[in-house]
Formats: sequence, C-alpha cells, structure tokens
Amino acid sequence: MSILRKMFLLICFLNSFQLHAQKIRKTEIDLEMFVRDLFKTQESNIPYEDLYESLFQYYRQALNLNTASADELRSLFLLNEAQIQNLIKYIEKEGKLLTMYELQRVEGFAEADIRKLLPFADLGNDEI
Repeated sequence: MSILRKMFLLICFLNSFQLHAQKIRKTEIDLEMFVRDLFKTQESNIPYEDLYESLFQYYRQALNLNTASADELRSLFLLNEAQIQNLIKYIEKEGKLLTMYELQRVEGFAEADIRKLLPFADLGNDEI
C-alpha cells in the first residue's frame, strides 16, 4: 500500500471521529442531570453550585483546550491534576491538538473522559 493511500485512509479515519464529535457537541444535554451524575463520583468538597455554574458557562462558550491555562482546566471540574499537567505538557511538546480524539494520546485520558469534555471544550477551530 502506497504512502499516499495510507495517508488518505488515515485522514478519512480521523475525519470520521471529527464528524462523530460534531454530533455529540451539538447535542443538547441535561446539564443538571450531568452534574448530579458527575457529583456522585467527585470529591464531596466541591460546591454543587460552583460546579453547575462553571459547566453551564463552558457549555454556552466552550473552553479552548489548546490555549487553556491550568486554572481554567481545573475550573471544568472534569479533569484531575495529572490529566491537566499531562495535557499541558503534551501541547507544549507536540503542538496544538488537531482533534478532540487526539486526547487519547495524552497519558491519563480515556475515551470516557473525552466524551465528558465534548460539550464543554473545543480546540479553538471549526472542527467541533
């Protein structure tokens, strides 16, 4: 298989993730239910109102993961400290993320983590 064909197949594969991410991003979510479910698994010292307000703001205007500071990433309440540090290091080393699913290459990120982020974060481009 030629290099050109392999690149074409890779681009098609990555675009399929992009299209799937767009559908998820555009889907309305029940934010209150999402926060309630998330709150069950989070530390109990996080104020529910702050969590809801923060996520509501990011739902209305997504956080750009490529330019977000550690404090902004913490304000999502969706990432642990190791994920935040690994994401920042990854972007510094590899450059800006091209798709949300590239997060799978960042240590500590699973597909479930990425799905939680989709309604509240983007990459600062037209992909999502």
